Amino acid sequence: MIDLTKTYEVKPKVTSGDLQGLDREGLSRHVGTLKQFSVSYNELTKKYKTGLDENAPEILRLTKEEQEKEREFIRQTKKHLEELAGNPGMLDATNDDFWGLWTVNIEVGNDKKLKIFGQHPYFQPNLYWEHALALITLKANDSIPFSKSEAGNPKYKDSQFYLTTSDEEVTMSKNIVRRNRERAKAMSDLFDNGGKYEKASKIAYLLNVQKEQVGIEKLEEILEIFSTQPEYIDKFLELYKMSNDELELRTLVKKAIDLDEIKFNSADRMYYRGGLNLRSNEDETVKYFIANQIEPLIAKEIAEIKSAINKKEGKKKKSLLV
Repeated sequence: MIDLTKTYEVKPKVTSGDLQGLDREGLSRHVGTLKQFSVSYNELTKKYKTGLDENAPEILRLTKEEQEKEREFIRQTKKHLEELAGNPGMLDATNDDFWGLWTVNIEVGNDKKLKIFGQHPYFQPNLYWEHALALITLKANDSIPFSKSEAGNPKYKDSQFYLTTSDEEVTMSKNIVRRNRERAKAMSDLFDNGGKYEKASKIAYLLNVQKEQVGIEKLEEILEIFSTQPEYIDKFLELYKMSNDELELRTLVKKAIDLDEIKFNSADRMYYRGGLNLRSNEDETVKYFIANQIEPLIAKEIAEIKSAINKKEGKKKKSLLV
């Protein structure tokens, strides 16, 4: 159920490292292009997925109490929007004349600013019935994430936009201030009064921002730069708060993957080492080792990985000295 009393702003879902270089301009689509969102059609029910059909399959799957709340919202909202549009029955889920043409358009203007319906980037459902309907249909068809936090969900990895409200922006600003305080304390702990070079080095390696050993001052400079960036700060804090044992094991697994000591079988989509199948991604592989590290077989495997990595890194250092 959408809160139609709030104003929603559409923003670009910028992808860091975008091959087209759009991220450097804070964009997710090229200037002058238009993205159209329409409602889906169910061939079985002969209905459009409008978000305003009280007998839609997704409504029928709810509990009786939830169904009644949703149906009451749908009945009142549908009637109100049709009255504002001056066309009773217009929003019936079988009305092909309307839904077959209805689209929500998001444009990247020549000024690099987003526009909906050719205007500004704000959905104002309390002022315009078209904006209210657009929000309802975007939500019903799961077209784009409805918050910045939701934008991080893997199912929206290809989405080029997300919606946010002023409430979320205020909350996120408070969170950013809090996280920056945590980040500053972490950096102080890692580098002041002798610091914790080994821990800082592991964090930089796991963040993919520094693979080779560097001096303490250079390492501090690297982490100072990257830990302030939105795409790194949460992961930086997560790694900093990890126990030394987990941090060590995560570093070991990542190095084993980087040095091809742990391999990936693309057919089975599984990491493996020798005859031992591990897990389908790096994080789950680490968790597997953590959960089973005292088992004789896994303890032996971990010891062998450490030994193999030490040998490979030793050879690499020797080659650099020649």
